[in-house]
Amino acid sequence: MATLKETRKEKRLRLLDKLALLENLPGNWDDKGASRISPRATGSYRGFLDAAPILKYDLIPTPTHEGGIKVDFTATYYNKKRDISFEFLQDGRMALGVDGATQTYPRFDKKRVEELFLVLY
Repeated sequence: MATLKETRKEKRLRLLDKLALLENLPGNWDDKGASRISPRATGSYRGFLDAAPILKYDLIPTPTHEGGIKVDFTATYYNKKRDISFEFLQDGRMALGVDGATQTYPRFDKKRVEELFLVLY
């Protein structure tokens, strides 16, 4: 009997299928000179999925013009609804945004991702 509730494994596979579509985008995929999605960005997104509570949030990857991957969602953070954004840049850096204020880190940081999700509910 099929269940309506998606398991972590099923959701991860669904998100990785979306990622595979992005990995196959050609350069200039937006007809405005966009770069191909970088392997560093896709590797960081995969690590992100391992660290994030993917059943709680819809962490759908979207391509950026510069060859990175962005994930936007809304969560409760310190008792207030917040717009959260993760961007995995083409050069391997990670940007984390909360309500438009962004901090960039020199690389994907699994521990920082896990710590952030501990305070989101």
